[in-house]
Amino acid sequence: GVDMNPLAVAIANAKLTAVRTDSQLLTATTERIIRQIRTWKRLTDREEFDEEATKKHLGRDWLQRFPCGDYLLRWLPIPVLGQIRIILDIIDEEATDPLRNVFRIVLSDIVREVSWQDPGDLRIRRRKDPLPSYPALDVFTKALQSRVDAIVSAQERMMVSTGWQHAYEGDSSQCGPLSEDARRFLSDGVDAVISSPPYATALPYIDTQRLSIALLGLATVQEIRELDSFLVGSREISIHNRRAMEMSIERNEDNVAKEVWDLCKTLRNSFDQSTDGFRRQNTPAVVYRYFARMTQFMAAATQHLRKKGWIALIVGPNQTTLGGRRFRIDTPRLLAATGEHVGLSLSQAYDLDTYKRYDLHSRNSVREERLIVLRRT
Repeated sequence: GVDMNPLAVAIANAKLTAVRTDSQLLTATTERIIRQIRTWKRLTDREEFDEEATKKHLGRDWLQRFPCGDYLLRWLPIPVLGQIRIILDIIDEEATDPLRNVFRIVLSDIVREVSWQDPGDLRIRRRKDPLPSYPALDVFTKALQSRVDAIVSAQERMMVSTGWQHAYEGDSSQCGPLSEDARRFLSDGVDAVISSPPYATALPYIDTQRLSIALLGLATVQEIRELDSFLVGSREISIHNRRAMEMSIERNEDNVAKEVWDLCKTLRNSFDQSTDGFRRQNTPAVVYRYFARMTQFMAAATQHLRKKGWIALIVGPNQTTLGGRRFRIDTPRLLAATGEHVGLSLSQAYDLDTYKRYDLHSRNSVREERLIVLRRT
């Protein structure tokens, strides 16, 4: 696997570790961690776990032991950060690498739930009714037990994995930079590339996962900001870069497929500065940049495909409104055209069922997806 998002890579590798680990070792380590957490919980239940109590039990430098402590302090109450520090210390004491990373990923998954960030909002927005503390020890214990039960249950039903699997941080549009192991693997050629890529204006993955990335020390605060604009499908773009992209659209400097180029030119000529906000004005440049990067990705992936190899993409259409006119961005069809543009042939296209959402963002959720299968001839 290749992904520029460090949390995506960490989650993938933690899942691989989890299903490879002997179930008895996984269960025994989990029981020790939960037992220690319950001991600490009795203490935190007896006294208010404020700043002074936290320093008394965890040491005066406890906050400095977080890689992004100052940033986390803006989004997590001190009592919650103290509980998280307890959990991390217990994980370090009771688990060894790489199993330690499995438990850290479970912890990262509950951090929004016990923070001042609105857990129902994909953007970084504060809760309307923040509390002075949240029961992080309880929330983590329940989440951990649930995850481990699911892993053990899955192991009982899975075939033994005999292959080699690993996820690497890297730019998928360049298939690198990667480790020597990954480059050696790719040099032999691959039979298939499988991806569920972002859409033209992707979900704000980094915003949504910012607290987890900071908690695990996967990137600095500055690097987190930069990741927002680097990910394929990002809708973050500066005015300077937007104007540069609009000039690129004029000449198709990134050599996107003609169908994509025609759409981007139409979008560029459709927005109304007097009625469309900055997000909508950014749309033509953002859409063009997305397909330019997906063109690079497909071209790079094709170089590593063996003859008759496959590229399979799961993606759905989305839409935008510019100048009062609604446009459908048929991403599956446009990516199929992109594949053909770089020398692949469209083999199959399958309609897929999608999960219907009812949350805060249900109005903008994707209601249809397709599996696009391209083949190297």
